[in-house]
Amino acid sequence: SNYKETYVPEADQLDLWDKIITFLKKKTGAKIVLITSPYSYLPYQQALTLPLKKQNMHHSLFGLPEFHDRFNARVRQIAAKHGLDVIDFASAVQKHPDPQQLYVPDDGVHLSLKGHQMLAGLVLNYLGSGEKLNSKNNGSWFLDKKIDFDGNTAIRLQNSFRINIGESGLTVIADVYPLEKGFDIKTPAADALDMYVFKDKSFFLGRYGDRLYANFHDGSRWCGHTMSKPGTFPTSNKWSQVAAIFEKNDSGSAVTIYLNGTIVGKKILSGKIPHPGKSFIELGAGWGGIWHYRGSTGKIRFLSKVLDAGEIKEIYEQNLSPDLL
Repeated sequence: SNYKETYVPEADQLDLWDKIITFLKKKTGAKIVLITSPYSYLPYQQALTLPLKKQNMHHSLFGLPEFHDRFNARVRQIAAKHGLDVIDFASAVQKHPDPQQLYVPDDGVHLSLKGHQMLAGLVLNYLGSGEKLNSKNNGSWFLDKKIDFDGNTAIRLQNSFRINIGESGLTVIADVYPLEKGFDIKTPAADALDMYVFKDKSFFLGRYGDRLYANFHDGSRWCGHTMSKPGTFPTSNKWSQVAAIFEKNDSGSAVTIYLNGTIVGKKILSGKIPHPGKSFIELGAGWGGIWHYRGSTGKIRFLSKVLDAGEIKEIYEQNLSPDLL
């Protein structure tokens, strides 16, 4: 008001965003993405407010760069805290050759049709990012591609939302090459939290400290906690094959973990039934980025059936593609 700084205090903004994002994460399986806010088109705003200012009338000037820069800094701050992606609409507007076209004439705050189209294009480009799985009629999906992770990135598998632990179970197999450190370069490898494959509110396969770790969600909570024996996890700077078998049985479910073709952990869970999730599978991160992976993945496989110990061992020893079994 009257060009004075009037806004919700920064600490209150961060506190409110933190509560909203925490609530959404707890209540939904949605992936949360933040979008930066662009400046206004100031010539329009100044044309509207300068006459009022000269007459000492109340006036407001929207979209001053210094305030938006601080606002967007807080957007990135809360995104970093929760491991969220950010679509940088503000930078795209700044780089536009004619930003005047992006705003409603004689207004400068609300987006024009071209402004909305530009924002929609950025969102569509974001949604189209990631990798696409190949599939076969026998219920298998696979990705044959080396992907590197720097401890801050995750790769979305675009067509993976239908992959769940069905009545016939699910087999997840991944070739991994961890670097010496985990998600935090200051954290010793044995204490790292690495996520290889993660589907929110459905299932995951990763590494917790010095153990492999697999889990599934029953629709209310993560309940299939299964870990390998201490000290059994992929060796740094070397290719390993990890696998998790999720199966339903008469009494509930079972989870089996393999490392390089050998069983290293198994758990029977009475009365616990996996719930189908609606989110996309991500590689390299979990829970919004709390678990980040530094290293590479090679072959990734999902099979809508349970492979036995002999088949898993054969896949490892002969480097077979499990979609052929």
